[in-house]
Amino acid sequence: MDVTTLAVLYEKMVDHDSPIEPDLQVRMVEHLLAGEKFAVLAKFAARPDVCGAADGLLASCVDTGVLSVWAARPGRSADEVLARLTGERRVAALAPFAKAKCLPGGVYAALAARDSVKLTGALLENEDLPVGVKAEFLDKFLASASVDENGDEKVRRFAGQNPDLLAKIVASTRNSGQALVALEEIESCDQRQFPAAVSLLVGRIEDVFSGDGKFARRRDGELLMFLALRDLDATQVKKLLATIRRRRSRLVHGDDASEFAQVHKALSPAGRKTLGYVNELSSTTNVSRAKDLVKKLLTRSRSSEEFHYGHAVSALARNTVLPAADVLPFMDEFTAEEEQAVVARWLALGDIATLAVLVRDSWAEPEWFGSVRDPLTVIRRAIDSARDEDDTLPPWVLEHRALTDSPEITVSVLPWKKLSEIASNPWFHYDDESAAEHRERAARVIAEVRRLLLDRLGADPQKWETFASLSEEFEGTLPELLYLAANV
Repeated sequence: MDVTTLAVLYEKMVDHDSPIEPDLQVRMVEHLLAGEKFAVLAKFAARPDVCGAADGLLASCVDTGVLSVWAARPGRSADEVLARLTGERRVAALAPFAKAKCLPGGVYAALAARDSVKLTGALLENEDLPVGVKAEFLDKFLASASVDENGDEKVRRFAGQNPDLLAKIVASTRNSGQALVALEEIESCDQRQFPAAVSLLVGRIEDVFSGDGKFARRRDGELLMFLALRDLDATQVKKLLATIRRRRSRLVHGDDASEFAQVHKALSPAGRKTLGYVNELSSTTNVSRAKDLVKKLLTRSRSSEEFHYGHAVSALARNTVLPAADVLPFMDEFTAEEEQAVVARWLALGDIATLAVLVRDSWAEPEWFGSVRDPLTVIRRAIDSARDEDDTLPPWVLEHRALTDSPEITVSVLPWKKLSEIASNPWFHYDDESAAEHRERAARVIAEVRRLLLDRLGADPQKWETFASLSEEFEGTLPELLYLAANV
């Protein structure tokens, strides 16, 4: 038996759940190490039944992928891992450990303490890093992120919506992008801490703007606009206006000056008044007032209020009393989270007409049909609406089980031209359905089609001829087509 065949055999053993005898484990690891079969060794290292001797052999592996799996085994102590890494100075060899999940906290702390920007960057990408390690080395992590083109998003993942860690970032960062990320995350995960975070950031705004680095200009204007569109007292507004005046005098690029001018406008008395309308839109329970605020705020032609537009759209998504007809025109402007919240409210209300429009316009997802009390009625309405609007429905709607589990419903609801696809098109084949079950379901639909043809057209040649001539262009259901063929 050659080496390749034996390695394949060993891999099959590794993939199988059955326990492997300790003596055999040792022989397998020795063979796989000799053949440098690192992918198989990594899978072996993750097995729960690795014996002590085999574990020792895995620790000697030079492949960092195998070692990171070995180091993350349940019960592995920090001392064991650090002993293996003693003397290792290559960042390329250490980076996989920095990115690995579930290592003992002491390992991450030891890696964070090393003087390496690249290694710190690798740790920054590890969302599972213990909060204590992140807090202890926060300044180092932020400094590493500030010279990274994607540093802002890495800070977002790094902080992981931990309010205390985010507050520390607000208190210590000298990078406007990082400050903006931290404030956005605090606003979404802990409303109670948000006012204090805003107050702290406004108080040290010049310190935030003083940071140097490869991306030194960063996101100053965005941060100022974010702050300008939140509730601020008169002292905070005065502080930001003074900051803008100082910084505008040093701006070189025209785009920067324009951005700061917009922030200045948002902080003006008129801008603060508009912000009051935005906040009112998110909370008012008076339908008439909410509609009036939508007219005031959500018309792009009102250039003096354009910088409030996105903020107002978010407020609209939070309003709980506006009829769906007033909200649907803005669906494509919501964030994914806002869209999900709006759809959840309509699902709870069970508004069939609105849900049908969501299905027709592809705002709905297959998963939320489990919450719909009467999915068949919603789908019927969506199909009728799509036909009226000359729209195309997403394929998953036409394969929904509410439609296709009953041959009678399938034939009476699906567009006539789709019936022929049931037996051949793979998107009518359920994931949990065998080929035989699919054929059986298709056969039931075809049998229902045969029954209707014979029942409605009978032995009249003229009806059959009319049916054939109409069928190519007809967009409706089979019963509708047969009615025309029998009565024209």
